[in-house]
Amino acid sequence: MRSVSGLTATRLRELLSYDVETGVFTWRKKRSPKALSGCRAGTKRKKNGYRQIAVDKTIYLESRLAWLYVTGEWPSEEIDHINLVPDDNRFCNLRPCTRSENEANKRSSNKNGRKGVYFDRRDGFYYARIKSQGKQRSLGRYPSAELASAAYFVAAKELFGEFARG
Repeated sequence: MRSVSGLTATRLRELLSYDVETGVFTWRKKRSPKALSGCRAGTKRKKNGYRQIAVDKTIYLESRLAWLYVTGEWPSEEIDHINLVPDDNRFCNLRPCTRSENEANKRSSNKNGRKGVYFDRRDGFYYARIKSQGKQRSLGRYPSAELASAAYFVAAKELFGEFARG
């Protein structure tokens, strides 16, 4: 299977070696003054911590290249890092997923640190809500963050299964 750029598993394996145990790519041959044979390929993105590699003048996420290297096929949608560490590209830490599943397996980014839980200062209650397939659903109003978080996790398990993260 080819990507839009035409990179195949055969071409990738020609240029790079991939260690499934460490998740590290190294160059097989010298490609430039910076890309020497045996040296680690790619760079880490400062803004989000994901690693990327330029192959034949196209930049790819390392996780997608790892999938291609091992399976011989491009992932149909996205690749999820099971342990949430964006530069941990060991094959055992990667799994194909949909956009929705990938979003489900993310840490909370709100102030209280609980995914899907929001505090309303006006009434003093915690609200739980969950988003799936582009639609947000209310899960109720609770007197504590713990109860709201529990409601979120039950709904997340139902919607996202193994991708659920509370």
